[in-house]
Amino acid sequence: MDWQDLFHWLYIAGMAIGAIHFISLSKNPRGVPKYEYLIATFIPIWSGLAYLSMVLPQGNLQQGKLLVANQIAHYARYLDWIVTTPLLLLALSLLDLLLDERRIGIRVQLEEFLWLLLAITPPMNSLSRAYF
Repeated sequence: MDWQDLFHWLYIAGMAIGAIHFISLSKNPRGVPKYEYLIATFIPIWSGLAYLSMVLPQGNLQQGKLLVANQIAHYARYLDWIVTTPLLLLALSLLDLLLDERRIGIRVQLEEFLWLLLAITPPMNSLSRAYF
């Protein structure tokens, strides 16, 4: 086992502990809606499963990895980020909704603006060739 696999296993264990923690918190919600605990529990479960797919072997190349130009790309990591980042923002917005209902619209609009800005921004390597 190499260092990368060891750190992936540690991450998976941390996500399992986090999911168990959120499940135990959902037993006594203390005024927080149950669906927020569901979202908070789903995030580490999804993330742990995505990283588990990078560690478990399947065939010549491990599942969750892709060989591109003689280098291994961990596409499971990007799938994890695509799913968990919006869920984390949603969980934070819902938590903020409990505190102040007026600010959620501003935060959602700001998030959409930042995603749009990210989508139209060219990669840095094309900027360096075009302008330098």
